[in-house]
Amino acid sequence: MTQRQWPAETKQRAEKAMADLEAFYDTIQERTPYGRLQVMPKFQPARFAVVAISDGDPYIMQKLTSLEGVLRKLTLQRQPAGFNETAAMVEGLGLLSRVRAQLHMHGLVEHYSRPSV
Repeated sequence: MTQRQWPAETKQRAEKAMADLEAFYDTIQERTPYGRLQVMPKFQPARFAVVAISDGDPYIMQKLTSLEGVLRKLTLQRQPAGFNETAAMVEGLGLLSRVRAQLHMHGLVEHYSRPSV
């Protein structure tokens, strides 16, 4: 599969959308569950930007829905017994990585390896 050639403006919007989503997740990682709950309203605009730039790619939408599920778990004030916050954080990072990889496969963003937790 060859990558489509995108205009520079489209690629910039894609990089910005992905950078905003990654910055949001970085903020989530730094906060307590209560603090995470306070920043959750910033997720939807970041999510919509990625969905829009990907033209509704079903794989990306699936991964973003899964990421939202992880975020909901991380914002619970009382975590269920057996909940592993570190495992949930790593799962979220994996989902972000898959979204970026899919956008990269479409030629919208450059490959970038996020630092490990």
